[in-house]
Amino acid sequence: MLHTGAPPCVPASTAACLRACAQQPPRNPFPPGFGTMLATSLIHMAQPATESLTSSCLSSFWTEDYSAWPFLFIVLALLGMHAIDFLIKVKFQEV
Repeated sequence: MLHTGAPPCVPASTAACLRACAQQPPRNPFPPGFGTMLATSLIHMAQPATESLTSSCLSSFWTEDYSAWPFLFIVLALLGMHAIDFLIKVKFQEV
């Protein structure tokens, strides 16, 4: 049950932190512990994602042909988060 409520909580808390930082940009746009929160959510959502994408309800394309789909999506999400971080740093700190 907890895993069902976790996916909407992570983007909501991320959006709240980004909104707070955008209103009054500090020297470091992310509050302390922000990376720890994202890493913890990643670790706790990786196993349910793996289990969901190996369900027998899915076609063999998702389960047998290439079994690492959940980890591909995790890497794409990490790259997206790095891109957002870079854009925020460019906007607020002039890299």
